[in-house]
Amino acid sequence: MADTAVAPDRPRAPVRPGTGIVATARLTALCCVGLAVVDIVFELTGHLADGPYAEYSAGLAVMNWLVVGLKAVGAAVALSSVAGCWATPRVSSR
Repeated sequence: MADTAVAPDRPRAPVRPGTGIVATARLTALCCVGLAVVDIVFELTGHLADGPYAEYSAGLAVMNWLVVGLKAVGAAVALSSVAGCWATPRVSSR
């Protein structure tokens, strides 16, 4: 019976995330990319240069590009959180 017990110093095999977790990661990445595209369209069309905050358009443009970068990083993190889970774990034979 002692042979079937797992040694505490032995690493456990990685467990693949469930379908819900993978779907949530993909949906998060899709939302981040979609909202980044909206911010890029705002920049390309000059949407932030009009209106009551027109005098702050230079600062808003800088913040808008910062937000685009953060959304791209968010999408990358969401996808990388489940990217390595598809590899087959190595099982050593005795």
